[in-house]
Amino acid sequence: MTVVATSVVRLTVTFTTKPETEETFMRFFQRVRPAGSGWTRIAAQAGGTGSEDLRSMNRAVRPAIAAAIALAVFAPHPVAADMDKQLTSLKGSVTYERGTTAPRPLAATTSIVLADADIASTGADSQGRITLPDSSRVTMASQTRIQLAFFNQTDIANAKFIVYEGKTRFIVEHPQGAKANYVFQTPSTNIAVRGTEGDIGIDGDNLTLNVYKLGDANLPVQVTYTKGDKAGQSVFVKAGQQLVLRLIDGIIKAETSKLTQAAIDQFNELGVPTNMAELQQTVLNKIPVPTLPSIPKLPF
Repeated sequence: MTVVATSVVRLTVTFTTKPETEETFMRFFQRVRPAGSGWTRIAAQAGGTGSEDLRSMNRAVRPAIAAAIALAVFAPHPVAADMDKQLTSLKGSVTYERGTTAPRPLAATTSIVLADADIASTGADSQGRITLPDSSRVTMASQTRIQLAFFNQTDIANAKFIVYEGKTRFIVEHPQGAKANYVFQTPSTNIAVRGTEGDIGIDGDNLTLNVYKLGDANLPVQVTYTKGDKAGQSVFVKAGQQLVLRLIDGIIKAETSKLTQAAIDQFNELGVPTNMAELQQTVLNKIPVPTLPSIPKLPF
């Protein structure tokens, strides 16, 4: 930021002001008396000549330079740096695909920069994680295939993932009060997420969705059907609920129900949700049993 700011000032002054005279250079030399053999009258004259040559540049290019400077300083810049989109191999076989290239393996515990449209896959007994610039992350269980369609961020982080198969856990963050709009496209639905934690399981056209917690706005997850007799219709899934969808002969059969321990265990490969203690008390109705003190033995 310092380099950009000083460069803008320097270039603006260079192209909008007149060159200094030789007398000005000499007065500066006589007052400051800088050390070094380079500071001679000849050097001062050369500096003046060089500055004059610089300012005599073709005036036709100056408006373009000024426009470029203004664009660099004042135009909004989406935060979409590829350097901030990372795929990390947590264990086992993790690969990525870019364009038409063959899948490339990723060494264990290492990371690679992801570009938009890259595809990440995991093998048997494997796990990978995609981390986004807004600190959101998508963890992939075994035998999972996901494409990062795009990520961009101005005031709101927008991202789209295409989940082809397998199991994933998404944690969409709201860093520093910012908003996030994420979409997970599955073979039969579009899942809109805003600051949420949950799991997605894909088996063909069938979907299992667990929602563990919502963001600050407390907005439910919106699931829009893209296939079958209910294409275009939407349902909403709140925190502590599970949606199970089956597509049979073009007919959507979907049911939303309260989360159970069995529903959470379907994704146990991804670990426990970050708010598991809250889920146990408010959803699973598991109240911790206090440990009673042991009774001391009597001496007889």
